[in-house]
Amino acid sequence: WLERCSTHHEECQAPVSKKIDIIRVIDVVKRVLVSYRNCNFARYAALSYVWGKAFQPRMGDLKDLPQVLPRTIEHALLAVQQMGLRYLWVDSICIKQDSPEDKAEQISIMGDIYAGAFMTLIALDGADADSGLAGVNQAVPRTPQPFLNIGSLRLMARCPRFDYALRNSPWMQRGWTYQEGILSRRCIFISTSQVYYLCNTMYCSE
Repeated sequence: WLERCSTHHEECQAPVSKKIDIIRVIDVVKRVLVSYRNCNFARYAALSYVWGKAFQPRMGDLKDLPQVLPRTIEHALLAVQQMGLRYLWVDSICIKQDSPEDKAEQISIMGDIYAGAFMTLIALDGADADSGLAGVNQAVPRTPQPFLNIGSLRLMARCPRFDYALRNSPWMQRGWTYQEGILSRRCIFISTSQVYYLCNTMYCSE
């Protein structure tokens, strides 16, 4: 899906906004934060997810990532690396949460950050940051697809349609996260049952 879109969809090609003077992203291979200025950096992915009430975001000027991260973020690092991308932007990690100046500056360009991302991973069914991404890691398996065997026939239940999965998801109930999806040019929605893909040109599902 991503390869077809990046190769053939002119409507989905967008340069990074010049409003982004500096951006911090996670190097998913080295597990460190790196900073780039003047939009001179490689493709990056962004993560859109529900924080939840118990989540404690990153504070201070840490460069190395904590050894223990919420499962949604940890799984996103793995998924992005498996997709062949090197960098991931996560709001709670890449914005200095205890710096009012940095928060104000970064929040003002969050729309440009999501619009400039090569793709956005969306944790559709996660009620909090520790819910994980189903199917990315064995710790959070997918919901098995129901089936019924009748003789030599196997009848499979249909997975939820995208509109139903979207409408009933925790992610859809939050204004911030919904806006992040709207601003993104390529979205990969990871649910407990399957993966959905939506860009400016096409829709796909498993």
